Amino acid sequence: MAPTQGPRAPLEFGGPLGAAALLLLLPATMFHLLLAARSGPARLLGPPAYLPGLEALWSPRALLLWLAWLGLQAALYLLPARKVLINMALLMKEAELRGSPSLAMWLVNGFQLLYVGDALWHEEAILTTMDITHDGFGFMLAFGDIAWVPFTYSLQAQFLLHHPQSLGLPMASVICLINAIGYYIFRGANSQKNTFRKNPSDPRVAGLETISTATGRKL
Repeated sequence: MAPTQGPRAPLEFGGPLGAAALLLLLPATMFHLLLAARSGPARLLGPPAYLPGLEALWSPRALLLWLAWLGLQAALYLLPARKVLINMALLMKEAELRGSPSLAMWLVNGFQLLYVGDALWHEEAILTTMDITHDGFGFMLAFGDIAWVPFTYSLQAQFLLHHPQSLGLPMASVICLINAIGYYIFRGANSQKNTFRKNPSDPRVAGLETISTATGRKL
């Protein structure tokens, strides 16, 4: 019998539906506040005193700012995918230089794509990691996500581009097996840590041996 899951934590901002509503309600709320501030009796409840004409509402600069804001949100969400784009660019460059990508290049791209896909699929688990809960947002995360991660994690593909390696199917199978075992351990350990941090009383982790810290937390 499968173990029963513990109570789920409430979704922040109403979950995906609430986050999508924020994209629409936040600009509308700001627009209402601006109109209310410009009206005579500045009031938040009820419609503003007047609505400006369409010529006053339309501005190419405002449209560019809105598009830039959406682009920033998309860029922040797709930060982990930058190394995938760099790896794919190196794969295409190798195909241009040598006629077709090597098997080693395909494996590197596939493994990196698996890692990024795992991070996006299990995005909720990232929020319980030490980088988020303790370190906070700072230079390490800002510089690391934008520069260090994409350009460091693509070093393997850059090496293969400048130093091609012949790889046969038997050795490629061994590499895939080792990667599969490593991914199984990686995903299982991280999922277990995330479950414990969200709910230590969850039946799936309640029987684990823990160490109490000075702050009252359990490790």
